[in-house]
Amino acid sequence: MELNGALSNPRATPEGCLAGLYGLVQGIRARPEAQPRERQPRARPVPVRVLVEAFVRSARGPVRVRDVCAGLEAQGLGSFDRASVRKSLHDGSQGECPRFQRTGWGLYEARGAGDHSTGSLMR
Repeated sequence: MELNGALSNPRATPEGCLAGLYGLVQGIRARPEAQPRERQPRARPVPVRVLVEAFVRSARGPVRVRDVCAGLEAQGLGSFDRASVRKSLHDGSQGECPRFQRTGWGLYEARGAGDHSTGSLMR
């Protein structure tokens, strides 16, 4: 009960309010204790970089961004943002140990087995 209503209501006594509160507490205590549910870890999606790298390695020749997007969608992996695929291809062709080789304007192919280290997926 609000303080303003309690002060203006002569029939509301502190004992009456406490009796209502006592009833609520008893009701809560009478309920069976809820068992905590086990938390299920969410499955983390596979990073775009890993999927792009696997697709380019399985391709027979140089591929474009649109080819990778179409191929991943055809494999049932869903549609991917072209900017993410483009960034994965670009980033994979840069650095000390590139995973891809840029063969033309927007064309990428996988480097040969001897051109990169075995830790290319561990970046």
